[in-house]
Amino acid sequence: MARLLIECTRTASSGLHTGIQRVVRRLTAEAQKLVPNHGFDSVISVLIDADGWHALPALMPHSREAGGIAASTRFETSSLVSSPLGPPTNPSINLPISPLTIQPDDHLLLVDATWYLDAWPALHQAIDSGAQLHVIWHDLIPLQHPEFFPHGLATRFQRHLDQVIQHASSIQCVSATVRAQLAHYIHSTAPHRINTLTLGVQHPGADGLQSGMAPRGALRAMWPARQTIKGDANSPLRLLAVGTLEPRKGHAVLLDACEAIWRDADASPAAHDLVLCIAGAPGWQVDALLARLHNHPERGRRLFVFNDLSDAELDWCYTHASCLVYPSFAEGYGLPIAEAGWRGLPVLLSDTEIHREVAGPKARYFAPRSAAALAQTLRQCQTSAQFFDTGWPEPGRFRSWRDMTNTLMQSLQQTSQNPKVHHEPHH
Repeated sequence: MARLLIECTRTASSGLHTGIQRVVRRLTAEAQKLVPNHGFDSVISVLIDADGWHALPALMPHSREAGGIAASTRFETSSLVSSPLGPPTNPSINLPISPLTIQPDDHLLLVDATWYLDAWPALHQAIDSGAQLHVIWHDLIPLQHPEFFPHGLATRFQRHLDQVIQHASSIQCVSATVRAQLAHYIHSTAPHRINTLTLGVQHPGADGLQSGMAPRGALRAMWPARQTIKGDANSPLRLLAVGTLEPRKGHAVLLDACEAIWRDADASPAAHDLVLCIAGAPGWQVDALLARLHNHPERGRRLFVFNDLSDAELDWCYTHASCLVYPSFAEGYGLPIAEAGWRGLPVLLSDTEIHREVAGPKARYFAPRSAAALAQTLRQCQTSAQFFDTGWPEPGRFRSWRDMTNTLMQSLQQTSQNPKVHHEPHH
């Protein structure tokens, strides 16, 4: 009977807990619960190293997940296939992994950031052994905006994508926007594949965070009382920004806008104030931003930065904020938007095609990359209790990880019954 093999090498080894890793963990957990319903004999977390394929007994929770374990509990293998473009790994404990022999009826699902690995020797071996390759594709941003990433990543990313297009049976994109971008790329680079490759859309789930123990004192001091009416003009405006600190996320624009508001408040004591909480780990190419945040005169008073919030603490922030502000220039989906919407938290978003797809017409938007436009919008929010549409989010706009995984597994089964791609052996 068929096995579903979910590749999770980078998630298991890097210690990261950003968007892709959250998708990998939630999807794997739900797939293991849904196995009996979709014709798969088992769901196995698998790793790629220089020796080929290995099975991981379980994909351990990250330390920041509710009920997680120590952050150092990650697999270790001396022959891990890795890339100098990624952050260093520091695994400190061995988990028992065992060699895995690919079987002809296996389904291999790539969800992780596999382009960071030298994975294609193992992937070709799996395809030649009869496995069907399926991929969840998150975005094309490294090709669209290589300036946002470390030197060399765009080239590595494109090589991986080109191989995926040639050899995958199906690609499920995290949004219709990404699907359209990918279809255009395929038309341009591999037109023979456009009618023989299944392209679908699977919006990620929104309910991955769980409440847990009380948050750290610094969070409670930041927002000392529960705010029951979000967007109330008589209350301080509590902005929550969630996302890795990297150039495309727009944190500098957000900080510029908030500084304009703070200057107004200082000049006019009657003006309503604003508190900004930034939740996200440092990424790359943001040294100037990190220094600015670290030395900011409002830090600890009206500006708070947390690089290591647990999932329970992030859930607490979503619950206590006035709104999520998401000034990103480029996204494949924008998981924090869905997480906010799942909790009924209003959102204030840069006006991009993907944000319109995810959040819909009842969310509030501002011109991308414009601190002045964002500051003007924030002033409107401060002075109007009806600034946010109470009809957002519309019923059914966001879904659970269980629903997402269920429809994904249904799609994999349909593809397996009607394969469209023929693979040439690799030698």
